[in-house]
Amino acid sequence: MAENPDPLDDPGRLKELEEIILATQDSTGEFDKLARVAATALKTPISLITFVEADGQTFKGEYGLPATLAEIRTMPISHSICAFIIRDPKPLVIRDAAVHPLLMEHPSVLEMGIRSYLGIPLMRHKGVAFGSLSFVDFTPREWTQEEISAAERLAGCVLKLIEAALQRYRKGLAGKV
Repeated sequence: MAENPDPLDDPGRLKELEEIILATQDSTGEFDKLARVAATALKTPISLITFVEADGQTFKGEYGLPATLAEIRTMPISHSICAFIIRDPKPLVIRDAAVHPLLMEHPSVLEMGIRSYLGIPLMRHKGVAFGSLSFVDFTPREWTQEEISAAERLAGCVLKLIEAALQRYRKGLAGKV
């Protein structure tokens, strides 16, 4: 019996993500603003709206990244904490990454000093995540249920922004036929 395939490599997920990337290519400023609002709401130094591909991730929206990462807006999959959310699409709540078995030896934790993380999956279809809305802090942090709920509502705002971009994109394609 074949092993379960890695959701990162799922062709349907990747096709959906490709369309989302095309539809949102001119919307980076809007996503950055939403990432800033999210960071402010949860009082974190970093908030990211991340699209996770099979071999890397793109920061569609960011607030607080170091200048070099903010400029290139990508990271290899080996450094992606968000990839865990694609593989298991539910909120990932990490109080202290330095002692958490999933992340204590993760490159982003070791190299960037990430200590706490909250990630909410971005899904258009039940069970298939294409990205995440993430919050990062450099000190251990107890994420409250209110913060997790606020993050989930903010992820809903991200999805509305994506849906609007998809509608504009599809309308533009229909006009070219």
